Amino acid sequence: MKKTVILSVFILSLFEACAVFKEQSSDETATKPEKKITHSVYLTGGYGQKGKGENYLKQFQKIIENADQNATVLFLGDAVSSQTRDSLSDPKMLQEQLGSVGDFKGSTYFIPGDYEWKYKDTRKSKTVQSLIKNTADKSVRYLPENGGPLAKVSINEDLEIIFIDSQWYISNWDDVKYINENSPDIKTRRRFLEELESMIRDAAFKNVIIAMHHPIFTNGKHGGKFSFNDYLHPFPVIGFGDKAVRKLGGSNPQDIAYSRYRELTSFVATLAKLSGNVTIVSGHEANLQYLEGGGIHQIISGSLSASEATKLSKGIITAPGGKLSYRGIYNSSENGYARLNYYQDGSSDVEFHSFENNQLLYRHALTAPLPVIEKKKSADLIATSFAATSKAQILTDEETSKSGLYKVLWGDHYRKYYATPVNVNTALLDTLHGGLTIMKEGGGHQSQSLRLENQQGQQYVMRSLRKDALKFLRFKLKGIAFDQNAYDDTYAENMVSDFFTTAHPYAQLAVSDIAEAARINHSDTKLYYFPKQAQFGDLNDKYGDGLYFIEERPSKGQKDFKGFQYSSTDNKGPIIDFAGTTEVLEKLRNSEKYSIDKRQYIRSRIFDMLLGDWDRHEDQWRWALRETGNKTGIYAPIPRDRDAAFSKFDGVGLAVVKQIVPETRFWQTYDEDLQNVKWFNSEAYNLDKIFVSQFDESIWIEEAKSIQKGITDAVIDKAFLKLPLEMQDQSLENIKNKLKGRLKNIDKIAEEYAGFINKKVIVYGTDKKDIFHITRQSQGNTTIEIFTEKNSTVPYYSAKINSDQSCEIWIYGLNGDDDFIVEGEGDHEALVRMIGGYGTDHYTIHNNTKARIYDYDYEKSIIDAEKPSKKQFSSLYETNNLHFRYFLPNNNVLLPALGFATDDGFFLGIKDKYIYNDFNGNPHKQIHQIFANYYFTYQSAEAGYSGTFFNIFPHVNLLAEAYFSGAKFSNNFFGYGNETVKFITVFVPTLRNIFCLLGKRIR
Repeated sequence: MKKTVILSVFILSLFEACAVFKEQSSDETATKPEKKITHSVYLTGGYGQKGKGENYLKQFQKIIENADQNATVLFLGDAVSSQTRDSLSDPKMLQEQLGSVGDFKGSTYFIPGDYEWKYKDTRKSKTVQSLIKNTADKSVRYLPENGGPLAKVSINEDLEIIFIDSQWYISNWDDVKYINENSPDIKTRRRFLEELESMIRDAAFKNVIIAMHHPIFTNGKHGGKFSFNDYLHPFPVIGFGDKAVRKLGGSNPQDIAYSRYRELTSFVATLAKLSGNVTIVSGHEANLQYLEGGGIHQIISGSLSASEATKLSKGIITAPGGKLSYRGIYNSSENGYARLNYYQDGSSDVEFHSFENNQLLYRHALTAPLPVIEKKKSADLIATSFAATSKAQILTDEETSKSGLYKVLWGDHYRKYYATPVNVNTALLDTLHGGLTIMKEGGGHQSQSLRLENQQGQQYVMRSLRKDALKFLRFKLKGIAFDQNAYDDTYAENMVSDFFTTAHPYAQLAVSDIAEAARINHSDTKLYYFPKQAQFGDLNDKYGDGLYFIEERPSKGQKDFKGFQYSSTDNKGPIIDFAGTTEVLEKLRNSEKYSIDKRQYIRSRIFDMLLGDWDRHEDQWRWALRETGNKTGIYAPIPRDRDAAFSKFDGVGLAVVKQIVPETRFWQTYDEDLQNVKWFNSEAYNLDKIFVSQFDESIWIEEAKSIQKGITDAVIDKAFLKLPLEMQDQSLENIKNKLKGRLKNIDKIAEEYAGFINKKVIVYGTDKKDIFHITRQSQGNTTIEIFTEKNSTVPYYSAKINSDQSCEIWIYGLNGDDDFIVEGEGDHEALVRMIGGYGTDHYTIHNNTKARIYDYDYEKSIIDAEKPSKKQFSSLYETNNLHFRYFLPNNNVLLPALGFATDDGFFLGIKDKYIYNDFNGNPHKQIHQIFANYYFTYQSAEAGYSGTFFNIFPHVNLLAEAYFSGAKFSNNFFGYGNETVKFITVFVPTLRNIFCLLGKRIR
């Protein structure tokens, strides 16, 4: 009886949410504002769905012909048919849509939907882009281009459109041929999210339209709102089961309940929430909808051809740290379009129209007027004269006052120095460095920062010494953006804020002089107090009245700054440009004419270890480009942001956290030696692997000794005099003494780290045709040379690698039709993995000892081998592609176990988890877990093992388990009850065995 009631309620709850074909709204339609429209955006899509699209398209054409040039048309995906068997009709459908905008005076953009991805082949998907490009004029574009996921267009000074290929994110990349083949710099989903965040941040104080086919809010079938007829299709019982699984289980990748779709919606929602001026426009549903949640506006307009039911209702988006409620405000199954209107004051509204007679169905206000950024504040509100120096502190006494127990658990850090007032120079933007103007706010996740520029075009960065704990939490837990106020003055915020005191607040002032002596590129960091001043305008409350570091930003106006001139190359010209790490990696892939100054990078990384600067991820570097003759260029590294130098991680609690969470083991208190070289460098490990893993220890030792020679005790003593007088105490003397001690040890530290990263060497070519010569030699040596197709005599890369130092060599061909040639007779060779990548790759194997070939199974690969070679042809994206973030160190967590159970009593034991990361993982290569417990009640023990081996064959993982218990150990089982749900089980006759399970990977 109980189960029958539950089942009945479950069925009724599904049918209660049935969608309908009638117009619904929760708010009254708005009146048309008496304001001038500066730009209108017409929204439609779904022409590829079966319906009366041709008639509606003709009516839409008549409507937009009356618009002026201050208008844009967005086709929101599914412009072609959904089935590959209908592909012959696709050109005709595209021509019809292109014809509809032939006399339109504004710009037109098509975005991809899931129908454009029907081939699961990005080369074939590009035919839509090619047809539009070859047929239409320049006012019609298909964005994003070339299979990339992201693009941006500035409509005017107050409006930008960001284009997202949402199907790119949602797809299983192992199932899509040639995915990211021509995407210039975005090869991972994480990189996509970083770029999207940057685009939205750069559009601060503007209106932003995000055009993406898949909506983040929806009350249509992809949001689980099915009509009664949907539940009966194709047959009553089967249809009900199918819709229930789709709604609750997320089985359909096109539904918002699907895992990757849900992940995309949460990320886009958090970024849009932080902006406040974002409107998201989508297709995907064959109806008209307007939904709102937390100030995020979602418009759906996909009924250009078909028409489907909707239901006005509410929903929730969840993300780590919070949740966001949204509600439907308007929906209609009418075939029609939406029109976004932006007004002179920056406000906007949306109108929904029927194609029949262009009838207005509904209007609703969206964004409020844009803020007016005042360049000046009145003199009666802001002081106009300031003292030359000011006394200020970073944190208040109350913020740094902690109990004795707290200090035992979480340490003293450098907490007291954050509440110590210091006397520093006062700075005004209109006089500092000849007068500075604000260009934009920075994008860091801890400090508040501004990018500044003077009249000579020289840029500077202004960074607050007070860290923003909520900003950092928001970066780590995206859901916090949904309700930031809930985290204000909470234990979590206070803990993170206090954690920032592990770094000495002023120690980085000493770094520039030490870097100069070590011949390391650097900015010249200065400390100032910035009072509230007219030049901050509306940003006064955020930036006025605080302590800030000011330093030179590597940018074109700073090409002659003396701190950026160091390079290890003799043949170097002047700096011609600067770039970020992502751009440098892209240049290296594009052409062999670009390289990085590897010895200078090694020198910089050794200097990081000398300072104890663990925070060296890819965004902590800029790169100075110099021409080196023959149209070649070399990038020299410029480290930036030395906040993490000389850190102090004391306290019992942090020690426990480091043991439990391996990713935090770079938290090492600064001392004369490094506690663990591997973990200290974990933030920079992946960059080190891709840049310099082929250099043996001798180069690292040589650079370390050069640093030892350049930095003297006098240099160190003088450098630390730059810190405020109030900081000159015994604690600072301790830092100086530890620095002098570490300087003596830095050659041994460098040697140890070089040995660690050289165990597996990474070599890669370009996206053009490359010729790889791998020559086996005696005594475990392997020589690798890379030639271009045009110059097959002089290699642009050459290295000799010895198996005593490197057990494996991974060689990536990347794109292009590459040649791999393995020859020579050797002994004790290192294992060579050749990863062809995209293109028709040719493998000539004269010596197949320890030679492995990896390539795509859907591409042509030619293998000429004297003996059969070991190979793996698969569709595994991460196996066949190179990205620096794929390189992760192994980790192990060993923990004690103590517990109590009613039947078993007390038990004491241990458990261990070891994660092994290697080539061809998913994402790890192996995971091993063991446990052992002793039960005092039984006076007996139990032990177990679980091991997962990933991709033993492509897409196939191996699970191995073992269990043992002593003779006195007891497992109690009291049988099934009357209400127990029966499952199909496989009976295992005894637990004292070892068994293996083979299973296909869930993707």
